[in-house]
Amino acid sequence: MFTNELTTSKSPFTMKFRRISIHNVNELVPDWAIDPYVLGRHLDEVFDSQPGCNLVPEGSAVYRSLGFWIEVDATASPATTRVCTPDDHVDLSGRLIITCRSRVHESAQIDLPLNPIFKGYEALAGTYCVYLHSFQTEVPLGYVGMTKQRWFDRYSQHLSASRTGSPFLFHRAIREHLSATVYHKVFYCELDHDRALGYEEELVSMFSLYPLGLNMVPGGRAAFAYLAKLGLQARSAEDRDSLVERLSDQADLDGHPNPLCAARWATDPSFAERVICGHSGRLTVEQVSQIRRFAAAGKSVAAIMVEVSARNERQIRNALSGRTYSRIARRSSQETPSK
Repeated sequence: MFTNELTTSKSPFTMKFRRISIHNVNELVPDWAIDPYVLGRHLDEVFDSQPGCNLVPEGSAVYRSLGFWIEVDATASPATTRVCTPDDHVDLSGRLIITCRSRVHESAQIDLPLNPIFKGYEALAGTYCVYLHSFQTEVPLGYVGMTKQRWFDRYSQHLSASRTGSPFLFHRAIREHLSATVYHKVFYCELDHDRALGYEEELVSMFSLYPLGLNMVPGGRAAFAYLAKLGLQARSAEDRDSLVERLSDQADLDGHPNPLCAARWATDPSFAERVICGHSGRLTVEQVSQIRRFAAAGKSVAAIMVEVSARNERQIRNALSGRTYSRIARRSSQETPSK
């Protein structure tokens, strides 16, 4: 819709914020991505003048769906902001998207709810949010969590644990995927403990529970039930997370094999296969093996697509070139390309 360079024309200390809740901006935007105060001041100016003022939600409308989104490119010099409205190809309404660098990753993107940054929205401090951290590898590897802290403060704790060699699955993934783009998304905020547990349980079960993701136990209330079966009690999400992380490097629990031991995942020979092939719409391990066999036999890409019921020819070409599914082991000499 319109684009601006991210600069402020007035001193940030000499005027009040008219349109933007700077306190909520500070709760959502980490300073390692972009200075939240400078961003808040810039957005305040954008939405206090034409054409931005026409988009500002007033009164109870601050809680309704917004018909636009904001994109911030913090990697540009100077940084830029775009206020965007939907078209036939993309609709990210209600989101604040920041392209940036992270604490340890060269490339990062942050996806935040937009409504809370406007004046009139309730304060986020002291409430729970439910978030996702995802590494954009061959198959995105995601970790869903909830926290009463600012999400990026909790992420900093995960980074610290990763640096000390924590075997926790998510912490190990941080170390192993430093070159990947990392994606941070806050799904929901201003939640109480019970509502956050409900959302977390739903999201973890959808796409981030091992082997499809990096959560070692179910989310929400299901996690408490799972731990209780192991004789472990947690009173809150914080207790639960601390307990799981602490136990991830213990081989035994009261003399019995510890199902929370990270070594179980690290030494699982089928882990990569189940992650790479476990998502809806992906090729199965058997389909990948068939593609290689048919190609070795001289069949065309079009014929292979029909034989294995692939979605399209590109899926076949990518598998054969090694661009995708390269970590799926070759199972027989029939899959080994002729020299």
